Amino acid sequence: PEESDDRKQDKKASLPDVADFGLLAHALLEDESSRPPKGQYVYGHFLTTHHPIGARNADCSRNRAHEATYFDHVVCATRMIVSFLEELKKMGRFEDSMIIIQSDHGDGDYGSPDEEKLPSHVASRIREKSLHDPRQIVNKTHALLLIKLPGWTAGTRLRISESPVMLVDIPATVFDALGIYQPTEQGRPAFTIYEWEQREIHMFTGFFRPEVIGQLTNMSRDRKGELCHFSLTERKGWKLYPNIPFTRD
Repeated sequence: PEESDDRKQDKKASLPDVADFGLLAHALLEDESSRPPKGQYVYGHFLTTHHPIGARNADCSRNRAHEATYFDHVVCATRMIVSFLEELKKMGRFEDSMIIIQSDHGDGDYGSPDEEKLPSHVASRIREKSLHDPRQIVNKTHALLLIKLPGWTAGTRLRISESPVMLVDIPATVFDALGIYQPTEQGRPAFTIYEWEQREIHMFTGFFRPEVIGQLTNMSRDRKGELCHFSLTERKGWKLYPNIPFTRD
């Protein structure tokens, strides 16, 4: 059956994807007050710490001269996350909610060069198939993953872990936290992964290559291309896998 206009609007409001963190956070909170208190999945995509770097000051105001630093963007994003969580507390939605904050990769563009840690054959493949600089790829392997489980109160202390988790662990973590037995082909519950594990961390890159005007894909005219697939295991090193063919609609 065809969905009602209200239902379509709920889906649209629950899946925002905009660059302005402040406007998005406000829209999510405004929409949250009209949602049922339980049984909802809400997704937000924020680009505050992404390119173009320089457009956002630490207080989250716009820097039209693009003179802000990457650190300014990080401070802005952190301030907005804190503000967003505080508002959820005021609404009584914080303690019973599961909140996951993730990044797609680490801060390789702004860390120290680590090309010497990268085998030449891996660096060559990354240079060929992606926009990422091989000199910074080691730092990019450390993606941020923050998880607040249901039942954790506002006074629960933040625990920092160096466990080798991947973004693919998120579904398994959600199922585990909700007590749902749902085997996943990939990924493990994040809280069952130990810091001492020598776990193979898989990475994929290769969709776009930046050009002078905009971003042009590195795919052929028939909209087909390849993903560069490689991995890193602590104290064991890098491994290069065959490229993965893909087609974009």
